[in-house]
Amino acid sequence: MLSKLVPSVRRIERRVVTGELAELDVFEGSSETPAHVDELSQGTRQMLLLAALYVHPNPPVILLLEEPDAGLHPAVLQPLVDLLRDLATRCSIIATTHSPYLMRMLDREREVVALLRTPDGTTAQSLKDALNTMLWLGSMDPAEAFFRHGLERLS
Repeated sequence: MLSKLVPSVRRIERRVVTGELAELDVFEGSSETPAHVDELSQGTRQMLLLAALYVHPNPPVILLLEEPDAGLHPAVLQPLVDLLRDLATRCSIIATTHSPYLMRMLDREREVVALLRTPDGTTAQSLKDALNTMLWLGSMDPAEAFFRHGLERLS
């Protein structure tokens, strides 16, 4: 699973020292020298965690992810989306993103929720419905609308 998300990872070995917590050694590329988890990039560590949750027999009931695409190459966004969709059959996932590329890969009616702030409070609705209520956004490509909506709020 991890090799789909991080193609440079060749293998992972679990090392146990008596009386201590187990450690993971990650072998990348052709290197025979392992990297420790704390030496990996943020994106690789996050994908390692998600891959572990994917194979775990009892994942958490709810998974909160802040920008799961942060630090990832755009080429691995689709495998990330596939992994999150698979995980979502076993737990509830709430994730935030600022990436129009990631958002473009999601179903704007079933998988993307827009939070709309009004003087009366905040409401949640599908991105499809939110775009239909804002004509200037509705005429754009969904990823562009997502990006532009954030920029318009800043001005």
